[in-house]
This record gives sequence, C-alpha cells and structure tokens, in this order.
Amino acid sequence: MKALKYIVFSIGAIILIWVAWVQIDLSDQPEPSLELGSEIYFQDFPLDSAEGYIIGIQPIMATADFATEENYFTKLDNYLSEANKKNWLKENTIVLFPEYIGTWLVVANQRNSINQSNSISTAMIKLIASKPFQFLKYWSKAQAENKVNEAIFSMEAEKMAGIYQRTFSKLAVKYKVSIVAGSIVLPNPSVENKILKISKAPLQNISAWFYPDGKIDNNLIRKVFPIEEELRFTQAGNLAEIPVFETAIGNVASVICADSWYPEIYKTLKEKQVNILLVPSYSSPDEMWNRPWNGYNGSTTPSDVNQSGIGQLTEQEAWEKYSMLGRSQSANIAYGINTFLHGKLWDMTAAGDVFVIQDFEKTRIPSRNSSMIVRIAIKK
Repeated sequence: MKALKYIVFSIGAIILIWVAWVQIDLSDQPEPSLELGSEIYFQDFPLDSAEGYIIGIQPIMATADFATEENYFTKLDNYLSEANKKNWLKENTIVLFPEYIGTWLVVANQRNSINQSNSISTAMIKLIASKPFQFLKYWSKAQAENKVNEAIFSMEAEKMAGIYQRTFSKLAVKYKVSIVAGSIVLPNPSVENKILKISKAPLQNISAWFYPDGKIDNNLIRKVFPIEEELRFTQAGNLAEIPVFETAIGNVASVICADSWYPEIYKTLKEKQVNILLVPSYSSPDEMWNRPWNGYNGSTTPSDVNQSGIGQLTEQEAWEKYSMLGRSQSANIAYGINTFLHGKLWDMTAAGDVFVIQDFEKTRIPSRNSSMIVRIAIKK
C-alpha cells in the first residue's frame, strides 16, 4: 500500500512539474538579432534605363528571430528597411528571401527553454514534451517515414502559416514590392480566398508570391525534387505545375533549392517562356560549401552530369556547374538570383554564396561574415 501511495505521489508530482513548466510566462522572450546597415554587405548591378529590379536577401538568422511573430517581422523588416534607405525599393521590384525562412516558425510562441536549447534535437524533444497529447494525436496519424517530423510540423502548421502570411503581406504593403517569401514546410497547403490554408499531411516545402497590395498569389511554388532528408517527411510537387508570374519586367518563376539542379526544370521553364529565375536555397552545415561534392541527393543523377566530378569538385563548384548558373542558358534565362539562408539555429549552421545572372552574364558573390543584400537591374 505504501508503494502504491508513493507511485501515486510521484506521478502527481511529475504532472504538477509538467503543468508548471508548460505554464511558464512567455513575456520575457529574447530580442531579435538586428543588424545595422554598416553590418550588411550590399552589392548593386545597375543598368541604364532599368525597367525593374530583383533584390536577393541573404540574412543571418538566429533562433531568437523565430521566437515570436513580432521578432520575426522586425528581423525581416530590418533588411528591407536598410535596402530602402539606399533607395533600392523602387517600382517593379521583386524581393527574394531564402529557403526555410519560414520553416523555423515551428518554434514561435513556445517555451523559452526550447529556443535556448543547445541542439535542434533537444529543442524538438522539449517542444514535444510541452504538448505531449497533441503530438501523439498527429504522430498516430503520420504516414511519412519520419513520423516525428511530420507530427511536429503538422501540429504547429496553422500558427506557422498565419505568421508567414501576415509577415510577408505586411512587408509587401509597407515597401510596395512583390516578395517571393523563401520557403516554409506545411501540410498540403493551398490558397483559398487569398488565405494560406493548411490541411492534413503530407507535408510540402513551398514558397508563396506576395503582391505590393499584400495579397498572396493563388499558385504556390512547390519543391519538385526534395533531397533525401526531406523525402523522409515531405512530398514532392508536380513539375508541370511550376507557376509563372507575369510581371511588368518579364515572366518570373521560382524553383526551390535542389530543383535548380535538374534539366527537367529548365525544359519546363523554357516551354513557359520564363526569362527571370529566383532560387531560394539552404545549405548546411556551413563548412559543407568547401567540402568535396557528394553528388546528387534525393533523385536520379541527370544523364548530362559527369560523375567523375563527384568527390573532385567542391560543393561550391558543383553549385556553379550544375545549378542555376550552369543550366540557365538552356532555358534562355536572362536574369536570375540564388540566395541562401545563413546563421546558427541551435547546433545547425548554414552558408552559401549568392549567384547572379544579369543579361546572361553570370556572377558568384562569395559569402562573407555578414548578411548580404544584392540588387540586379532588369531590362525587359
């Protein structure tokens, strides 16, 4: 009987500790990691009589930047504000943010201890522990190989979608620009009545186009060639459904990260008469950029790839040869920009150079120990 009382007491104590932990006040959240204009590297590619511009934002993000919706908006607004001080945000400007810029909103409005964790695995364990019953509900219905990731992103998806849309809509209106809003992982997303909606899994890595009036385009950009890790919990998009956005400066398309490595993408872009390409990317860890290239990841290696380069080229050299810079000419792409997410999120680091195409001229801008904002002038 004493043993039973002890067990009951212990269980009660554990429940009380858990309840107290999950009720910790959220008001004392960390501040976003803002940067001064002098701390940001700017590079401009001007042209006489430009008819429009594309601007690539390559931010340095920290976990605190995703802690709240206010932090998230303030951090991203900081970059556009600095670009605006240079009078860069003119009429017919399109702004590109990098891949996964919305994905880590999964930790928004969570316990401080989650954001302060030493590793991503510890952070996700704490997130699960804060919502065990909700997590088990989604985990029990998960169909992906990585059921844990599917459950975590599914249970946080409505919040993530809301913050993502409100943030980029406000930024587009404030600066009167169009925005390709990097990417975010959501379950079977769609746009209904100008609202980004989520449904049941499968998850997809998607991006959205926001107009200067703040409205979101009905056609979402879906990653067609997820890498191996993504395939464990996300579903590929449809190649034929890559949207084209008709603008005053030309036909614009955006493909997410690894999609820019596949010739099928460029065949589709050529058929759709795209002349401006925007590529949001993510490459982790940061030292990978100088490591030997391990070859294609997630899908079959295209027949035009010289596989002797595997292990001989660096990751950076392979990006130059086989992604946008190397393949754009086959689709007659005259202008393009490829930016990467930078920063340290828990124990995850990320890096990458900026790639630019202007009037068919190709440039690599090496990464620096700073955020970067790059502007390209466009002639139609």
